[in-house]
Amino acid sequence: FLFLVLFTIFGNAEDLHVSTKCSVELTDENFKSVIESKKIVFVFFYSATCPACRRFAPIWEDTSCALKDESIVFAQLEGNANQGVINAYSVSHTPTLALFHGDMSTPIKYSGQQNKEAMLFFIKSQAGYENPGSPAVHIEDEE
Repeated sequence: FLFLVLFTIFGNAEDLHVSTKCSVELTDENFKSVIESKKIVFVFFYSATCPACRRFAPIWEDTSCALKDESIVFAQLEGNANQGVINAYSVSHTPTLALFHGDMSTPIKYSGQQNKEAMLFFIKSQAGYENPGSPAVHIEDEE
């Protein structure tokens, strides 16, 4: 009975594994090469045990699969296993999102809303798109 109560309160006991369907998994070892390989790399710093990261992961996957641009990479880094990068960028909480312009020295921390439309607007604006769209969430009329 106690297990059922704890499981209900804390949810799935498994660690979070973020999908790599439309994104790249970063590590301390490949971080520099991935960041320097593209014009823009948008990074999701997460913790495998973070409840907020668990809730954000489906939005991240949806967003990363929505933009098809060879010069832009979506990537994520699990912080507990990659303390070198976490310490280098002073990532103190997760989820944290940052955009890199092809080099490791100039990350731009994303502080906007954590929804697909707002993130795509931010990325497209940073990439220099002439018409980056709107940061507003599109709400369908219910009939």
